[in-house]
Amino acid sequence: MKHICHISTTFNLRSGSARRTSAIIKESIRSGYRVSLIIGRDNDLRQSDLAGVDIFSVPRMVKYVKPGCDFRAPGDIKKILAGIKPDIVHTHLAKGGILGRLAAKRAGIPCVLHTVHGPTFPSRLALHKRIIYRTMERICGRMTDRFIFVGKELQQAYIQARVCTHANSHVIRTGRPDKVIDRRPLSDSKRQQLRNVLFGGFGKDFLIVTVGRLVPAKQLEHAVLIMAELRQKGVPARLAIVGKSLLAEEQGYEHRILQLAREQHVEDFIVFAGFRTDVPDVMDAADAVLLTSRYEGLPNVAVEALIAKTPMVAYNVSGISEVLKHRETGYIVQQGDVDGAVAGLFYWYSTGKKIVWKNEKENHTTLDSFRESTMLRQKMNLYEQIFCNLRSR
Repeated sequence: MKHICHISTTFNLRSGSARRTSAIIKESIRSGYRVSLIIGRDNDLRQSDLAGVDIFSVPRMVKYVKPGCDFRAPGDIKKILAGIKPDIVHTHLAKGGILGRLAAKRAGIPCVLHTVHGPTFPSRLALHKRIIYRTMERICGRMTDRFIFVGKELQQAYIQARVCTHANSHVIRTGRPDKVIDRRPLSDSKRQQLRNVLFGGFGKDFLIVTVGRLVPAKQLEHAVLIMAELRQKGVPARLAIVGKSLLAEEQGYEHRILQLAREQHVEDFIVFAGFRTDVPDVMDAADAVLLTSRYEGLPNVAVEALIAKTPMVAYNVSGISEVLKHRETGYIVQQGDVDGAVAGLFYWYSTGKKIVWKNEKENHTTLDSFRESTMLRQKMNLYEQIFCNLRSR
């Protein structure tokens, strides 16, 4: 039986990458493949339903840099691969991608495939770290038969950095469940009800949401500063921060954001909403969505805002222009431009609460490329193409 082994640094189903990997695994099983999964220490497998999957845990594979673990984890992974002998190793996330590909090379795996969910060496990273990570990606790139990128801009950055080529790389968008893309807008009554749930008795104010893990890369400090400026300008703005920190190393970040909100005297206008499963509804109920990330691969939150037809203000991160059009479906400002983001939110505040697509057909075409069914079909086609190539060797 054709055998695919996925390797992922973390596997937390509150994370988009894990949910998408889970969907790919299930579709692979339905397609007749044998599937194995190697994951690191941080996971919530007890909440998963991956029946028929051989799962292996490598406690020394962790998200953040720990030299003692990082040097020994490839050996742990290699032992597993040598025992199960998959035809394809498919790695995910930065650390899992590096450690997994090193192990797969040592184990003599016939084909190594890596999905780049986000940039490993973004321009906003400190120069010395950027050089180290880019060098590591180039080394691992020589061990990689195929690359998958979630966005064209991300793919181009890796090609320019000489990590991969056009010939061995593919763009497959991160899929959102079809039922989410096809969802019906909230009724006025349900929309107002959700606004009141999130913001108490202030549902008539200008309500902004930001969605994502509570980690420094999301730069939520900027969201607090933006809120402070909006309030000073007389905009009755309120902010819901949707998401949580998932790992122990990230737990202090929420406290730092709350402390800054107190210093800026906006703590009464910010709600920490935690992890929610109804993000499309939350965006539908909001007046604007805010993205202040330092870097992204291709921001899923922008796709969700487009689905909800809720205007977005976003820093110019990788892939944002592949989803949004400036002043039509979003307002894109330069990275770190707090004043520009304030101007963008004021623009949406003064011009109306919902976007109107000027090109309905084009936007539906964009959303179709982000369907989970589209992603799964493209992934299965790629797997089958790889297996055909392996048979012809």
